Amino acid sequence: MSKPTEPSFWRLARGFLHDHCTAQRRLSANTVDAYKTGLESFLAHLGACGIARPEIGFGYFDRARFKGWVKWML
Repeated sequence: MSKPTEPSFWRLARGFLHDHCTAQRRLSANTVDAYKTGLESFLAHLGACGIARPEIGFGYFDRARFKGWVKWML
């Protein structure tokens, strides 16, 4: 029996921004852009911590990293 795989963070993030937010929830382009900006900022923080984009998965979204991100933005 094969082991279930973790869903791809990148695939789900793209689906959330381009399908769920725009097509299903019909959020404004400005709202979607704000979501993208926030996500890009968090990803830049992870990059500054030495985490390469291809390595990023759901495991990097935790309280400690979010707290570090807030401090990094100040």
